[in-house]
Amino acid sequence: MSDNIIIPRREVWLFAIEMEKKLLQNDYKSHWSGSDFRYLFNRMNEEISELSDTVDFINDNGKGYQTMLEAVDVANFSMMIWDNARHRRNSVPSIACPSSESDSSE
Repeated sequence: MSDNIIIPRREVWLFAIEMEKKLLQNDYKSHWSGSDFRYLFNRMNEEISELSDTVDFINDNGKGYQTMLEAVDVANFSMMIWDNARHRRNSVPSIACPSSESDSSE
């Protein structure tokens, strides 16, 4: 598997772009690497609750835009938890991905 290059599905790329847009909007905040796991988990649960509310609305013929935004928020908090756990484990997954400035020290 490590010899294969993984090319994400179109949907994954599109979703990742939306995640990055939201992260860029919040760049003025401190980086999540200093955040406690429980804090991130609780924030993710708050976003899950907001997502749940929008799903109820979309089931009643809503347009779905707010559902998309809330899904991105949930995903970003999940990614933050994953990223902090990855750093705590002190390893980098063996997947092909573009490097970033924050990973250059690893």
